Amino acid sequence: GSFNLAGLSEGDIIGSGTLSLELYAGDEYIESNLVVNIITGETGAGKSILLGALGLLMGKRADTSVVRSDAKKCIIEGTIEIQDKQIKELFAYHDLDFENECLIRRELTSNGKSRCFINDSPVNLQVLKQIAQRLIDIHSQHENLLLTDDSFQLNVLDQYAGLNDLLSDYQSQFKSFQELSKKIAGLEKMNDQSKLDQDYLNFQLNELQEAQLKEGELEALENELEILSNTEEITATIQHGVDLLNADNGAYDAMHQLSRQFLKLSGISPKVDEVAARLQSVSIELDDLRQTMEGLTDEFEYNPERIQMVNDRVDLLNALLSKHRKQHVSELIALFNEIDEQLQHIDSLDDQITALRKELVEKEHALNALASQISEKRNGSQEALAKEIVGIVRKIGLKDAEVRLKLTKTGELSYSGNDELELLFSANKGVAPQPLLKAASGGEMSRMMLAVKSILARKSTLPTIVFDEIDTGVSGDVADKMGELMRKMSQQMQLICITHLPQIAAKGTTHFKVYKYNRDNETHSNIKALSPEERVEEVAGMLSGSKLTDAALLNAKELLQ
Repeated sequence: GSFNLAGLSEGDIIGSGTLSLELYAGDEYIESNLVVNIITGETGAGKSILLGALGLLMGKRADTSVVRSDAKKCIIEGTIEIQDKQIKELFAYHDLDFENECLIRRELTSNGKSRCFINDSPVNLQVLKQIAQRLIDIHSQHENLLLTDDSFQLNVLDQYAGLNDLLSDYQSQFKSFQELSKKIAGLEKMNDQSKLDQDYLNFQLNELQEAQLKEGELEALENELEILSNTEEITATIQHGVDLLNADNGAYDAMHQLSRQFLKLSGISPKVDEVAARLQSVSIELDDLRQTMEGLTDEFEYNPERIQMVNDRVDLLNALLSKHRKQHVSELIALFNEIDEQLQHIDSLDDQITALRKELVEKEHALNALASQISEKRNGSQEALAKEIVGIVRKIGLKDAEVRLKLTKTGELSYSGNDELELLFSANKGVAPQPLLKAASGGEMSRMMLAVKSILARKSTLPTIVFDEIDTGVSGDVADKMGELMRKMSQQMQLICITHLPQIAAKGTTHFKVYKYNRDNETHSNIKALSPEERVEEVAGMLSGSKLTDAALLNAKELLQ
């Protein structure tokens, strides 16, 4: 594969915050399977800017310091050739257009905002990270310490044993197992609290049930109470009206007599006839009104017992409204239904928890079966992996090295199964292997990591790996052998190697140099591909320093040959 990191203009790194780097051999692609790109340069020349740009393309979080003070934004672009079909599936999963030549772009503004694009489609940072990490692996010198991490060691063994699919299935089921465990714990906590609340809820339910609530009842009772409370006044008023109508020469008699007198004048004048008709109508209405009023006196009988009963009922309903902080009886009825449903739910929680616990046990059995398969494959591969690591590190200067992988059962399931792995190492004869952190120096750690990376290179479809001074702590013949190992790794993937060692620099198929220069009172960094003659001078300079000697030039030519 080939990798292209392009900015807004050619070459300029620090001066404008942009970079252009094409990892080809001159104007032509390297046609063979070996693609080892060497990047060299003095300390502080700007190699870290390249790594910083790559890191941003891989989803590393950035701050405004990456944008030059007089610029509005910084743009980083990378072009990567993809041949892995599984990565194509990852693109489809995220609904992204797939091209064999994938363009990744990151834009950072001076106010701290960031935008990410894959093949010109906007994506969030997590998607960018997920895809980019399947395309590029950046290994810096401080990552050598990863080799001392138990989970990293176990991950190396899993990749070596080809456990990706099986482990992915296990981890998916383990996640489901954890979610179910969390759900059961939540229901159990809810159930415990519900049991404490159950008696009180039952009391509330019974209290509301005994009240036999009816919607609109309170308003009807209050109206009735208003009438009952004023019965004496109502009946007195009615009786007074009846008396007035029934009295001699009362309203009814007066109206009746007047009506008969006007009837005698009928036919004399239309207007008189009209008054006679109206008087007759009023007389009839007064008679009807008198009969109605006489009937009402029986209906509004004073009843102190009924008044007391209605008062008690109104007080009960108001007390319930006040207790439960409700405004209407309809809300009390809704509360009753809610409590009833809550109590039914409490009753069903035990059954629900029992069913889920049964499901959890089944999931645990399935996980244990998968974990056993994983452990079996790990056990079948650990010796072979240790043997391969030993074989490689002995070739790169650790001729007495011993490596052992100690796999033990943890007794409980975890995200990686139920195994723990410890990598034990010894660089000297007669010294029992010990945990790597205690037993390995910086140079030995570098060689161990290179050995591991070279093994994983055969198992991985990763198109590009970047080594940032992985050769720390080594020199001479060891460095030469490490360079050879990198060349072998390049048969499976493209290598980009930042190095200070001439022995490793000479192993590259292409060689780039990062250097500083001043222009317009500003410091700039530039990167360029070296010609064969320039490579000789660069390697010679790495051998002898700033002053090139004939011996260094001769030595450099020999290394490059």
